[in-house]
Amino acid sequence: MSNTLKGQVRERLGSRHCRQLRQQGLLPISVQGGGKPNADLSVSLDEFQAARRHHERMFDIEVAGGTNETAVVREIQWDSLGENLIHVELQRVTRGVEMEAEIDVTFVNQFRGGVLNVTHSTIMVRSIPSLLPDVLEVRADLLEIEHFLFARDLKLPEGVSLASDPDQEIAVVVGAEGEEADAEGAEEDEDAASVPKVGEKPKPSDD
Repeated sequence: MSNTLKGQVRERLGSRHCRQLRQQGLLPISVQGGGKPNADLSVSLDEFQAARRHHERMFDIEVAGGTNETAVVREIQWDSLGENLIHVELQRVTRGVEMEAEIDVTFVNQFRGGVLNVTHSTIMVRSIPSLLPDVLEVRADLLEIEHFLFARDLKLPEGVSLASDPDQEIAVVVGAEGEEADAEGAEEDEDAASVPKVGEKPKPSDD
């Protein structure tokens, strides 16, 4: 599935001009790849955000006075607070032709009983553009202590195959034993500190 956006060619580049576009409700974007020069465009910020709320990743861009583009989102840039979109990079694609793309892996539902260490937050997948998922969700509450999650363990949508190394580690669940051991070690250090050294007078008791 794709969404249609109306684009305008950006005649001027640079952060100052991009800031002016955003003040007008426009979003600066760049369409790259496909053996063609980059296309620097602007589209409606509201329309793009509305499409993203429905997890749209593929867009048909109708460029006024230019060449229409079909592309998928490759990178979204936010401001320093992570609240406002400032720029989007898209990759040209051909409908019905398989491609590889990097997909975010996110963990949902709270994990209890240990610490979830995420080692890789993205994987590479292969599919036709219209079937590319926006994100892959993993239920953290179903993971067990000392459980290793590999790329091969991820459930991919129909029509999508794994392009990353199947043995790529995604996350590991670590138990709380390490924290307990640290606490015990700290107690032992305190006990050792209370024992007087050779030739040292013992400290008077509080009793």
